[in-house]
Amino acid sequence: MVQSVLTGAVNGVDGYLVTAEIDMADGLPCMDMVGNLGHEVRESSERVRVALKNIGYAIPPKRVTINLSPAGIKKGGTAFDLPIAIGILASMGVVELPKANEDPWIAIGELGLDGQIRGVRGILPILIKAKEKGIKTCILPADNRYEAEYIKGIRIVELEDLYQLFDVFENWKSAAENDISQSVSMMSAKTSTQTAETFVQTEKASTQNTKPSSWKIIDKSQTHITPDFADIIGQHMAKRAAEIAAAGFHNLLLTGPPGTGKSMIAAALSGILPPMEEKEMLDTSKVYSVAGLLNEERPFICKRPFQTPHHTITPQALVGGGIVPGPGIISLSNHGVLFLDELPEFRRQTLDMLRQPMEEGKIVITRKSGSYIYPCNFMLVAAMNPCPCGYYPDMNRCTCSSKEVQRYVSGISGPLKNRIDLCVNVQRGSYDQIREKKKEESSEQIRERIIAVRQIQRERNGVGIYNGRIEAKRMSALCEMTKTAENMMEHYYETQHLSMRGYHRTLRVARTIADLDGKEMIDDVHILEAVSYRGLLDK
Repeated sequence: MVQSVLTGAVNGVDGYLVTAEIDMADGLPCMDMVGNLGHEVRESSERVRVALKNIGYAIPPKRVTINLSPAGIKKGGTAFDLPIAIGILASMGVVELPKANEDPWIAIGELGLDGQIRGVRGILPILIKAKEKGIKTCILPADNRYEAEYIKGIRIVELEDLYQLFDVFENWKSAAENDISQSVSMMSAKTSTQTAETFVQTEKASTQNTKPSSWKIIDKSQTHITPDFADIIGQHMAKRAAEIAAAGFHNLLLTGPPGTGKSMIAAALSGILPPMEEKEMLDTSKVYSVAGLLNEERPFICKRPFQTPHHTITPQALVGGGIVPGPGIISLSNHGVLFLDELPEFRRQTLDMLRQPMEEGKIVITRKSGSYIYPCNFMLVAAMNPCPCGYYPDMNRCTCSSKEVQRYVSGISGPLKNRIDLCVNVQRGSYDQIREKKKEESSEQIRERIIAVRQIQRERNGVGIYNGRIEAKRMSALCEMTKTAENMMEHYYETQHLSMRGYHRTLRVARTIADLDGKEMIDDVHILEAVSYRGLLDK
């Protein structure tokens, strides 16, 4: 008799259900696995065989055939070990499986050779898909319990080893009578206490534009230290550009000599971004789950990511891919900030791979085994020196020739510059500014304004649509200008020979400036300020 166990897998960042079918029959002793499998899935047969032997249930000398359906999708990972082991135990008559049509359930997990059940990647998207399909129960590794707790309405059974599996099936009926909206937890009292202390309500300011949610938690694993704008002396134009960029989710380029605060402004910008919406949290957490970056300290992404790759990064690490496709840094920056310091030092080929993802908010990686889609709706913040030595156009200090300067700047292609909304020159501050006791505006004060502007955008543009992401077809309706503003925009378009993309990006920035000014229509002063941030971008 064929035993069927429902499980799950991941394609890109989306989960899908897989049926593990196990047939045990007389014949030449062997274990065959079919179903369009990757090499790590094929290795599952040995892990399962040895794990069952070591807990006292050696597979009898029979022909065992395992099929993972649907066969049309290439399957990878190690999550199929546990469902295959369950199917084999059922075929041997060791356990009696619950009827899936009465109480739908799935099983996910990797097996150690001693019968331990180990955590796997991609639990979050698999559980989301399982819940959509009406699955009531999920058996998974205890290592994955923290991210699984955020999917409500599905009963979670957490296992540390195969010995616990027998108790689960023996007591299945009584456990099924519990309220499925609550997780079945096998954590110790100590672990529960730690969880309660760690996962607490935060992001107080977010209540102004989102409903209260248990998803807003403190992420103790965050290593990025966010500077406060109050600690940045002077640089008012750069701070203003950072505020505009954060308010409308615009791409920003900071230029200037070394030591002027470009990197510090970029780092501080992440601290004034509006709080994440629940959908943004879920979308980003799915990426981190697939990448295997969720753990006890960070079970869910509740703060906007801030990724700072080194300029030696490979194209595959930046955008994703590899022999076994996986998300890259741009996907890990989803709904957050991708900060590229020393921008011209990156290989031009690597930078140009950002062009399509910046426009579409996703990256499609195609391999022989299929296509994988990863979200990457990130905000690009970049910093660069004006020349290799960093001091151009100060010819008293600059040691670069005109050709060296041109070669250095040309490392950034025109199409990439055309996708940046704001460019500001960060100059060396004066001694008087350093010694001045003037109190600078704090990040908290700036963030309050940005949250208010985000509410304006939500009501006008729709949930999740920032000004920097307004579609071209909606520009005329959402970016209405006064007559004087329209005349100024026309003059700028003609004199600077703007592309259509450059026109739209300038108008989006002006829309954000008008929102910060509390104006419904874009006026000439808003166009003028937006144009002042173009600088290097139109050269």
